[in-house]
Amino acid sequence: MNKVKLNELKELEKQEKRLAKKKERLEAQLKAEKEMAKWYDEVLKESGYKRPRDLIKALMSHFGIRTVSLTQSKRGPGRPAKSKSAGASGGKRKRTKITAEVRDTVKEALGKGMSKNAASKKFGISYIVIKKIEDGAYDNL
Repeated sequence: MNKVKLNELKELEKQEKRLAKKKERLEAQLKAEKEMAKWYDEVLKESGYKRPRDLIKALMSHFGIRTVSLTQSKRGPGRPAKSKSAGASGGKRKRTKITAEVRDTVKEALGKGMSKNAASKKFGISYIVIKKIEDGAYDNL
């Protein structure tokens, strides 16, 4: 019975040490955040702008940063509009028909040392299909 209680006490001491370290880390983070907030305030004062928004607009203009209008997005607030790529047009994606010629070309490339990933990109075929070709799943064509 004493061993169980001693083990529990040791475990509690370990937990106290962990909590003390975590407390120190959090206090250091809070201190750093306060110092950063002071620095931001100093930068705003030295910039000559009255509002933070004016300073940000000036910096964005200077560095060529464009804003994204999230309110105009049909996808809802916080989500940018979809790009006008082939997949976004609403049609089905293009699937490559695996013919004996395609199979032989892929196997030849793999035999010469091309990686499956590189073959996938070169031939426009998914990695999984390249792997199936290598394993012989399309040998019956």
